[in-house]
Amino acid sequence: MTPARGGTVLHRVVPAHLACRIGARAQAGERDAWPAVVAIALGSFALVFSEVIPVGLLAEISGQLGVSIGTGG
Repeated sequence: MTPARGGTVLHRVVPAHLACRIGARAQAGERDAWPAVVAIALGSFALVFSEVIPVGLLAEISGQLGVSIGTGG
């Protein structure tokens, strides 16, 4: 039951296929969602890491190339 405007109470019905079942085992015909969560997490990490790490190494890279940081960037 959820309080709504004006002090009325509404009943919220959630279909069984949309209900959150944290820690529940997958039943026949259902797939476990954790591999997808891990794939998205690793993909996000790799994307952010590959964009941010060159900025942190820019001075070192420019020094090895013998150019200014602006030119190296």
